[in-house]
Order: sequence, then structure tokens, then C-alpha cells
Amino acid sequence: MAESTLTKVGNSAAAFIPRALREKAGVDVGDSFAMESPRQGVVVLRFHRPTSASKLRKLELAERRIKALAEGLPAWDEGLTADQLIREGKEMRSHEVLPS
Repeated sequence: MAESTLTKVGNSAAAFIPRALREKAGVDVGDSFAMESPRQGVVVLRFHRPTSASKLRKLELAERRIKALAEGLPAWDEGLTADQLIREGKEMRSHEVLPS
């Protein structure tokens, strides 16, 4: 049995689920769940298992976002190292004017 302490977070409260228990339950940060209290002192969390269709939909949306981002990027010369690409990107951004 894992133990945690209820912690105040703004106007709400949070309980931290230890990694070992998350791994045993097959859940992770970002997973959605429903909760209920069948009786005093008991809170039940029911994590939603994503379907293959919802996983595919998320991948398709991510692919569209990546493609849209890539369309605005200039092509780079062949043979550049990752360090060179990062340095060039930083230099390009250093000339951008940030909104005030």
C-alpha cells in the first residue's frame, strides 16, 4: 500500500501517486480519469483507457501540427551537424523582435 498526503493547491487539493503505483496500475501523468466516493474515507479513481481510434486521432493531429510548423521553416544544407543547426536556429531567433 502506498501512502501520500493531501496537499493544498490553490483552492483545490492534490494527492501525489508514487511512480511505482502508477506503473503497477498502468497509468501515467496526463491520463484522464473519473473519480467517485462510494463511502466516507474512500475515493475511487477510474482511468480511461484510450481506444485505438483515439490514439490514431491524436497521432494524426500531431502529424498535422508538425507539418504546419515545418512549412514555415527554411531548408538546411546537407551535412550540417545537429550542433550547427541548433546554433543557426539560435542566431536566427536572436534577430527576431519580440512583441512588447
